[in-house]
Amino acid sequence: FYNEVNFNPQQGECGTSYTTEYYKHEYKVGAVGYSHIIDKNNSITRYGANFHAGTNKTTSFSTLETESNFMFGFNPYIKYDKKWVGVGAGLQVGNFKKASNETIDETTIEDAQKDYNFAPEFYLRFGPRHILDIDYNYGFLFPSPYPNLYQRISIGSGFGQKKDFTLRYGYVYPTESSFLYAEGLIKKRFGLSLMYIFKEDEFYESDISTSGKIVFGLNYRFDHK
Repeated sequence: FYNEVNFNPQQGECGTSYTTEYYKHEYKVGAVGYSHIIDKNNSITRYGANFHAGTNKTTSFSTLETESNFMFGFNPYIKYDKKWVGVGAGLQVGNFKKASNETIDETTIEDAQKDYNFAPEFYLRFGPRHILDIDYNYGFLFPSPYPNLYQRISIGSGFGQKKDFTLRYGYVYPTESSFLYAEGLIKKRFGLSLMYIFKEDEFYESDISTSGKIVFGLNYRFDHK
C-alpha cells in the first residue's frame, strides 16, 4: 500500500502549496476469528471477535529510511441482518496504525501514519441480499491481511442464493480503488472469500508503480447441519 502526506504549507500567488512525501507500506499480518450465528425468524444475528497481529514496514521514498512497527488488535462485534436491512457495530482495541492520503498543516512530519488504540466500526446494508443490495462498511475489513482497507462501499447479489453466495463490486478507501468480491461455500461446512483490488489511483507527480492485489479468507462452520 502506498500513501502520500502533504505538509509544510507555503503561501504563494496561486494559493497554498505543500511539500509532498510518498511512503510504501509492507504488511505481514495474521488474523483469527470466531463468530456465533443465530438464524431464525427470517433474520440472522452474528456476534463474535477477531484478533490480529503483525508488523508494518514503512519506507520513505525521498530518504529511503525504513521503520518497522509491531501492531495488534482485538475486535468484538455484532451484526443483525433481515431481508431488507442489516446493521452492525464493533470496536477495535489494541495498538495499530492507519495510513491515508492526507494534508497536514505542520512544517515537518515524523511518520506516514497515525497511531490508534481504539477505533469504532459499523456496517449498514439495504436491499435483499439474494437479489440486489448496497452495503457500507467502516472497519469490518480491518482484521485481514490488508488492514488499511477500513472503508468499503459495494453493490452485490446472491443470484437467488439467500445465504451461501454473494458477488460484489465496489470501492475501497484509502487506496481509492475499485474491487470485486466473491464469497460462497465450497462444501456445507467450508467457505471461501476472495477479493481482488484493482490498481490504485496513480500518484501523478511521482514515479510510483502500483498493481492489483488479492485478499482471500477461509472459514469453517463447526456445527452446521
